[in-house]
Amino acid sequence: MKTLFLTLLLPIFSYGQTDFLVKAAEKKAIQNLKGCTSQVINPHLGGDILKVRCENTYSLMGLSPLENLQFEEETVWRTFQFETFRLSELNDPMANDQWALDTLRINEFWNKQSRGSDQVKVAVIDTGIDYEHEDLAANIGINTKEIPNNKIDDDKNGYVDDVYGWNSYDNNNFAMDTYRHGTHVSGIIGAKPGNGIGVAGLNWNVALIPIRFIGANGGGSTESAIRAFDYAVARGAKIVNASWGGAKDSPLLKETIARCRDKGVLVIAAAGNDTADNDKVPTYPASFDLDNIISVAATDLHEDLAYFTNWGKKTVHVAAPGASILSTINEKKYGYLDGTSMAAPHITGVVALLWAKNPQWSYQQIRSYILKNCVQVPAWKDQIGCGGYFRF
Repeated sequence: MKTLFLTLLLPIFSYGQTDFLVKAAEKKAIQNLKGCTSQVINPHLGGDILKVRCENTYSLMGLSPLENLQFEEETVWRTFQFETFRLSELNDPMANDQWALDTLRINEFWNKQSRGSDQVKVAVIDTGIDYEHEDLAANIGINTKEIPNNKIDDDKNGYVDDVYGWNSYDNNNFAMDTYRHGTHVSGIIGAKPGNGIGVAGLNWNVALIPIRFIGANGGGSTESAIRAFDYAVARGAKIVNASWGGAKDSPLLKETIARCRDKGVLVIAAAGNDTADNDKVPTYPASFDLDNIISVAATDLHEDLAYFTNWGKKTVHVAAPGASILSTINEKKYGYLDGTSMAAPHITGVVALLWAKNPQWSYQQIRSYILKNCVQVPAWKDQIGCGGYFRF
């Protein structure tokens, strides 16, 4: 008798008790299961993870006998920012209030190396992006192969009318940010410098891909996260910014990010805001043991570790500005947020600049450059992997 090797993932909201995420070596066994329907959720990353909906749990009896059966509770992934928020005045020239630009010595890199390239695609997996924002619109990576609003998958990539990006939570093309988190993150990476308005992101030119995987309840499921990474690969992203996380391990999400690694994708992940040691109490996805992840702690304007940031000699790789960070928010506005959510996109922006300057570099070379160019802080030697914070 042929044995099936499966990993089952039990969700905790919106699907009910008879819904599962299933990884199966033999999809036909799942797809032919009586009383169940199934849908592949990672077509661009192997196509072997399915969402399975059954009329009742007894339908799953058709899968026996089973070996290595693993049940994993669905994880709710949340952003790493604080709700405390300060709004800045509309349309003021605000670069002088962006202390992080000086910390990174960004002007030196702009003047001598690169200002970025729209050939570098950065997927922002988050709450979406306000792609109509005056300071972001020029750096949104438009899918020019798709004809807007004709309800046809013109480029045949599996996504209908994905002109701007994708909503993996609702599985539609509405990638607009209805909160502010993803827009704030995106402004750090690519708010257009030199346009006389607002703030200056780290890249003058970049292709930001909005991917909304967090719903109105403030959380995103593992299913929507896997769909988000799959879409990022479908759009050709080389960099993923993940300013979110949770305490529960997810083997399926880890495997998804590993498959992104096989496509040459680098994931920049926020370390978390729990004032905790990630070596002892991991925060995922930042703590996944994968060499295509850079886990980022937050610093404050005094170049100290921010009071809220997580750390970890083995699992947190570098620090970057993450306190009192001014950036774009919805409705043509600007504001300050704190969190490792803000630290991660500073490294993402740096990675985008490096890849624009050195398009032939591998993700390993980019990651190595980041970790070797740390300003050493003796007090952090047992807290941050590279021993300090990044600076050009």
